[in-house]
Amino acid sequence: MTDPEPLDLEPIRARHAATTNGTWATCEWHNEDGDIDYVTIETKPDGRQLKAVAHVVWKHQDADFIKAAHNTDVPALLAEVERLRAEARATRAIKDPPAHIAATTRQINAENHALRTLLDDLTETFMAVRDRVISTDSRDWTANYFDAWLYGVFVGWTDQELAELAMRYVWSPAALQHLRERHAMAARPIPEWNPPTDQGAEPA
Repeated sequence: MTDPEPLDLEPIRARHAATTNGTWATCEWHNEDGDIDYVTIETKPDGRQLKAVAHVVWKHQDADFIKAAHNTDVPALLAEVERLRAEARATRAIKDPPAHIAATTRQINAENHALRTLLDDLTETFMAVRDRVISTDSRDWTANYFDAWLYGVFVGWTDQELAELAMRYVWSPAALQHLRERHAMAARPIPEWNPPTDQGAEPA
């Protein structure tokens, strides 16, 4: 099933623009057959109707409909259709971005993927140094300043051990706090990478 063709508003707008200019009104004419409505144009400040648009309208409701359609309803409906179409265009632009935005998104995602791969490699190397070298090395890691600091970052010391090392190597409270922060960063797990699911999320 194919979608219907969009309504062409220009003929409707042209027909409305071609009607008699002015604000349309209604008036009643009384004869032996009863009340008959006219649709007219008001051209006098006193409200007298001088120009008839529709000479005879047999129902008040028909006259009111014709008057309202010309004065307000048709212009309002045209404006509403234009507003809804503008909203639809904006929604499509967000859902289906222009080619240059999609290309930029793909490039950013590819760069993110490359950075994540590098981060994974660095993490694997870091864990290998910690678990296969430092943690298994039987040396005395407290024997010198640099080994003690390295072990504190990769593996970590207890509070008592840190207090003893601080006295031995004259580590200030600020240095101890810095060491604790570096160890906390080293021990923090790397979050999972969830690539965006929009267009061009997966790198080429």
